[in-house]
Amino acid sequence: MTLSRILTIFIVTIFPAFVFAAPPPGGYLPGGTLNPDCAPGDTDCYVSQLGAQDEGTDIASNILKLNFTGSGVTATESGGIITITIPGSVGGGLTSLNGLTGTTQTFAIGSTGTSPNWSSVGTTHTLNLPTASATNSGILSSADWTTFNNNVSPISLGTSGNTLYTPGLNTGEGDTVNGNNIFFGQQAGQEAVNAYRSNFFGQAAGVRAINANDSNFFGQAAGQDATNAYQSNFFGQQAGSGATDAYHSNFLGYYAGQSATNATGSNFLGYFAGAFSNNASFSNFFGQQAGSSATDASNSNFFGFSTGENATNAGGSNFFGQYAGYSATNASNSNFFGASAGSSAYNAWDSTFIGSSAGSNAYNAAKSIFIGSSAGIGDAVDNRYDTMTYSNLVGYFNEGDYVYGSMGGGATVAFN
Repeated sequence: MTLSRILTIFIVTIFPAFVFAAPPPGGYLPGGTLNPDCAPGDTDCYVSQLGAQDEGTDIASNILKLNFTGSGVTATESGGIITITIPGSVGGGLTSLNGLTGTTQTFAIGSTGTSPNWSSVGTTHTLNLPTASATNSGILSSADWTTFNNNVSPISLGTSGNTLYTPGLNTGEGDTVNGNNIFFGQQAGQEAVNAYRSNFFGQAAGVRAINANDSNFFGQAAGQDATNAYQSNFFGQQAGSGATDAYHSNFLGYYAGQSATNATGSNFLGYFAGAFSNNASFSNFFGQQAGSSATDASNSNFFGFSTGENATNAGGSNFFGQYAGYSATNASNSNFFGASAGSSAYNAWDSTFIGSSAGSNAYNAAKSIFIGSSAGIGDAVDNRYDTMTYSNLVGYFNEGDYVYGSMGGGATVAFN
């Protein structure tokens, strides 16, 4: 065997034992190395490298890639370094506010509408606060606040006697012995004397009232300057103002019982009822101007429009009906029933007048009975001096007749 034959056999038998892995189809990338796990003959055998994308756009190319998605998520590459930015709200937190989903939302103030409301449009939430008016519920305007503030004084609490001073200029100012009272209104109860356990409501209500304890003063100047005005009620403008000895009484109505004197234990109800009446104790005045300016009007009842108005010495009498006993003089212990009954009757004491205009304008009409429409109208009935003499006048009488009663029986004159 020759030497060349021996070498040929060696080459043939040795070299076929070395088999190499195939390279990747795209070739090796810079920095790539063989994967030691690759078996001989494997294709595309290489070390895996990572690429990156931002919303599907390559920012670093390679075989394997990460794709970053989501609202506000961004990815950038610089110098081989990939930076991913993820907002804090991604994956949780507030995503909708009153129906708005913008990532940036704002708040504003408006005045649209007739009542407070919210309006959310685009990315703005507006709180509408309309100005309060007769038709709108809302906030108080600066001008309206100024108007209100100029009419109401600050509320303050009294420092003695559990007295409450509520809004009003000079409310309760200068009052004495002010225990357990309420003063409400400008000058209410101002300079009231012994004003404890009482209520003063209204402008000048109870101003300078004396001994105004356990009483109620309601209305403009109600009970103003009233004296001994305890345990009484004054309701209405000027009701009982200037009344004297006005205790245990009720004054209800505009000027009711105004300036009445000795107005003890009486009731004044109606416009000017009992106003300026004199010695008006233990009496009742009901109706517009009922008993107004009546003198010595104690223990009497006045019911009706101008009933007993301007009557003199009207004590112990009853006046019922419009103008009944109007301007009657010396009308004590008498009864006047009917419209204008006994009106302007003169010396009409101890008498009874029943019927429309009965005894109207009768002269010296004492100790008589007038029954019927216009009975005894304008007649002279002179029974003043004889205690046993009286007269009865029944029916319609001609005006100007002279009627004189007889002893014991009396003179009765009847007309149909």
